[in-house]
Amino acid sequence: GDAAAVVVVSPHRDAASPPTVAEQEPNDKPEQAQLLALNPDWPVLSVDGELAASGQGGGKDVDVFKLVVPGRKDAHAETVDSAGAEDIRLLARRLSLEVAAGAGGGLALQLLDEAAKTIEAVAVASSESAGMPNMGVLPGRTYFVRIKAGAKSSKAEAVPSGNSYKLSVQLSDFELAEEHEPDDSLASAQPVAMTGAADFSGFIGWAHDQDFHRVPPA
Repeated sequence: GDAAAVVVVSPHRDAASPPTVAEQEPNDKPEQAQLLALNPDWPVLSVDGELAASGQGGGKDVDVFKLVVPGRKDAHAETVDSAGAEDIRLLARRLSLEVAAGAGGGLALQLLDEAAKTIEAVAVASSESAGMPNMGVLPGRTYFVRIKAGAKSSKAEAVPSGNSYKLSVQLSDFELAEEHEPDDSLASAQPVAMTGAADFSGFIGWAHDQDFHRVPPA
């Protein structure tokens, strides 16, 4: 309906706030990516970063972070590479990314696979927050998160000296009938398990997001 997408986290009762790490340059390319180590006992962290007015070589600054997805604590060792296409989706874990942009300008948040190919990209307006609440990522695989300056506004604006941001990263597990991104094409449509009827939940997580679900024949 009109409600905003909500992700609920149940922290340990004695847990402190999620750890915060500082962005470290150089991290303009996947081969220079800063590793974000997620603690299996508290798989939530925040990154304080800034896009400088210029990066290496005098071009625009780009920040790239590396994530290696751990498996579930309560699961046996999973052989992802030998599983079938539909089985792989069942093994996926839920990655939630959110960026709060500073007042220096809009940002682009991108999730890349291990070959540095874009899986999904989201625009973040200046002084606002946006993200990807339910990306399906596979245990043992490597992913990259890239943050760069967004498209320029059509209005004449002063060029900022930099743009600070806060990146929030959370890893959890999907419930049985939750939507897994990416599923915005017929080829990536998520199969719906049917036992006569099915209830399914999902997110329209960003502008122009669309979700495809595949219902099997009777």
